Amino acid sequence: MQIEDKHDWIAKWGQHAVVILGNVAKRDYEVVDLEAGPLGPEYHANFAERGLGYVATFGLMLGQFRYAYAVPLEAEVIVTLAEDYSRFVLAKLTNPSSKRPDDGVEWLAKLWSLEDHRMGN
Repeated sequence: MQIEDKHDWIAKWGQHAVVILGNVAKRDYEVVDLEAGPLGPEYHANFAERGLGYVATFGLMLGQFRYAYAVPLEAEVIVTLAEDYSRFVLAKLTNPSSKRPDDGVEWLAKLWSLEDHRMGN
């Protein structure tokens, strides 16, 4: 992936990176998790039906909130989207079911329980 601009930079290197899809005229927005992988056709159909287009990219870089807007937005919309993003990150950090299998300490316990076949041990 070639880095073109701030949007790409956040998407490629940011933690908990999302894109914001929206219909600015209707004030209808959706936070889409980039780590979730490709979305199915039902999502694309829903987004098209609602008239959603690309609005912004949000992410955390070195612990700081980073953003890149594709279209100008009103201040209250920006605040609302930032709040939605904050709730999204909080849910990811506190919901064990959203963690990858190797995010916990279980892998370390498994590592220490492996047999050591070096030098007759």
